[in-house]
Amino acid sequence: VVVREEDLGGIEHAFALKPDPVVAGETPAGEAAEGEGQTLARSGSPTDEYQALRVLSLERSASLNASLSMLPDIEYVAEAIHSLDMAKLPSDDVQAILQQFPTDREMASVLARDTPDALWDAPEGFILALAAIPQCHARLRAMCLRREFGERVRRVEKGSVSIREACRSVCSSQALRALCGATLTVGNFLNSKTLTRQSAAFSLHILPTLSKTIDADGSHSLLHHILSLCKAEAPHVFRLPLELSSLADALPFTLSSLSDDLSALVSDLRDASVLCFRQEAKVPKKASRLLHQFIEVSEDRLNTAASELATAHDSFETLLLYLGEHELELPFSSSSQACHSLIQSLHKVALDVQEEIATNFKPNSGPSKSIAR
Repeated sequence: VVVREEDLGGIEHAFALKPDPVVAGETPAGEAAEGEGQTLARSGSPTDEYQALRVLSLERSASLNASLSMLPDIEYVAEAIHSLDMAKLPSDDVQAILQQFPTDREMASVLARDTPDALWDAPEGFILALAAIPQCHARLRAMCLRREFGERVRRVEKGSVSIREACRSVCSSQALRALCGATLTVGNFLNSKTLTRQSAAFSLHILPTLSKTIDADGSHSLLHHILSLCKAEAPHVFRLPLELSSLADALPFTLSSLSDDLSALVSDLRDASVLCFRQEAKVPKKASRLLHQFIEVSEDRLNTAASELATAHDSFETLLLYLGEHELELPFSSSSQACHSLIQSLHKVALDVQEEIATNFKPNSGPSKSIAR
């Protein structure tokens, strides 16, 4: 090809003598200029023009191209989404599409410039394919829900049971009651010269600080001295790590986060139900029937999870009443914060007692089983 001097201003014309056929979705020789609304000439004729291959920014196109390189063919993906065929799209692919799902503005921008002769770059072609699927985003969320529902609802159930068992173990722990009583007695004795009257209660946030309060000699903590006093009078205090071992299972959960998780599941299931019965969604009959069956089973499972969570809330309310009866105060405002903070604090106390037993007391003074950190 001979490039004449007057042609240097437009490199896209350099290969105009024998133009290769342009395939939809591919970038022709001479890379497409970037920018919205631009046109490129082909076949050497300045009047024979076609619509811009790109309307997205370079950064957005690069991001979509990276995701598309990991996905199957666009037509294959579109068919799988339309038919809600979970066998064709793995969970990772569904998540990747949801993460890169085009905004309303991006869809409108591509659709406004689309013509029967438009030859789009792969990212814009992908957006057009998704735009052609009725309720595409809702379909993807329904597919995602079907794959993740079991794991998500199990987390709510496990968290609810863990918090319930943690609250019950605190209420039934004789060792904790003995430790609290000994701590109150020692505290009143140490403060007898500065206080006019003895305290009848103390805040539970004091318990985790016992291991950090060191005596004048710098040799032992206040927790060590309290356990030494209990060794003869209340040896069952050394069972504290064992009696509170279930608290470790409840640490990853809070009542508020479990409630949020359950509400999100209810909302996602409701959206899937709407998709199932919405005519404009045009869900194939077989896919609609399978989705409807999934919704029915999932609703029963959600009712069970909601019951478990309600029991966890009731168990914490019972714990609060128990603490009030024994003159123990919580330094926390909301009940959700109080529940998680209480479990964290008492779990730390159990670890401190376990470490003190292992370091300064005979092996037969305490339980042989250690608790998880």
